Amino acid sequence: MTRNASTTILSGLEWQSSVHRGEDLRGVQISNSNLACADFQGGNLRGAYFINVDCRKTNFKEARLQFARFQGCFLSESTWQSCDLADSQFQECDLAGADFRRSQMARSAISLSEMKDTILTACDLEGATIEGVNLTGACFAKARLAQTTMNGSKLTGAILLEAEVADAAWAYTDLSKASISGAVILRTNLQGANLRFADLSHARLEDCDIRIASFERASLTAIATANVTAEDVNFEFSDLRKASFAGSDFVRSNLIGADLKGARAIDSNFKDADFFWADLQGFTHHNCNFTGVRWPEEVKIAYGPRGVTPPNITPVPLYRKAATEEERKKLLKSYLEISPEQR
Repeated sequence: MTRNASTTILSGLEWQSSVHRGEDLRGVQISNSNLACADFQGGNLRGAYFINVDCRKTNFKEARLQFARFQGCFLSESTWQSCDLADSQFQECDLAGADFRRSQMARSAISLSEMKDTILTACDLEGATIEGVNLTGACFAKARLAQTTMNGSKLTGAILLEAEVADAAWAYTDLSKASISGAVILRTNLQGANLRFADLSHARLEDCDIRIASFERASLTAIATANVTAEDVNFEFSDLRKASFAGSDFVRSNLIGADLKGARAIDSNFKDADFFWADLQGFTHHNCNFTGVRWPEEVKIAYGPRGVTPPNITPVPLYRKAATEEERKKLLKSYLEISPEQR
């Protein structure tokens, strides 16, 4: 152990399963050590620096970790519930299955890390930067994601139920199969994002740029959009039942096979959009531009045996089934509640 006027430097520790609850470890620097299953609950680790440390299943619950840095660390299945991680940094870390529920992570920076199935429910990530991170299956339910930047990160199958996203930069992010039902997304750049088979039912999308994004076979039931730039977007075979479009631009958008039953549009531009095979039953619109649109064509039987009636075939939806309100509430409850074993 080396100690100087401002920093305690520790290396080669074998602290697995050790207990450091409530300890003052501000500014400590730990490298090349084994801290697996250690307990730092409620400790003060402000400005701490962990380099190449094994912290698998380590407990950091309710710790103060402002400006802390983790580089090249093993942190899978670690616990960070209700931590203060403002301005913290994680670089090249394994955080798979970690639990950050209800933590303060404003302005944090996470890069080149593994965060598969990580729980970030009800976290405040305002101003966070997430670059080159695998967030497959991660949960951001009820999270605050204002001014976040997602660069080259993968959120396939991620859960963003009722999340709040505002003034964010998420261009070309992979959100395929994500559950985003009930989310509020404002003034966000989603240009080129992949939302294929995603569930955005009952979400709100306002003042966003979603140009050339793909919502192929996604569920957008009862989504409310306003002032959205959606040029060249792919909505092929998507569920847009009861959706509302206001003041939005859908020039050249692909709505082939989309289900627009009960949808409504006002003051929107659909110039050169493709509605072929779309179900437009009950689709209402006011003051919209449909110049150059390709509409569905009525299917007529060219030939058939005399006196025979064609069979009545019920079409099978090709889009993802939207989560019901009951299913959404049940899933939210499971991620918000903390079991007795985790307390």
